Amino acid sequence: EISPPESTRYLVRAGNLPVFAEKVKELLKLNAGDLEVLKQKELNWVKQFDIKLAAERFKNLLYAK
Repeated sequence: EISPPESTRYLVRAGNLPVFAEKVKELLKLNAGDLEVLKQKELNWVKQFDIKLAAERFKNLLYAK
């Protein structure tokens, strides 16, 4: 799963439109501070899947002594 633990509460099964709509409403009701915190956590989480970083980690594993 490419979602940080803090955002899993907003994940829904594909096709479950009523629950999806509720989760969107929850997100829209977040105050600016909470939204910014969630945004930063998401951004930091996604950075660990950056292809350049992943390639560098793999390269380090290959050439580790």
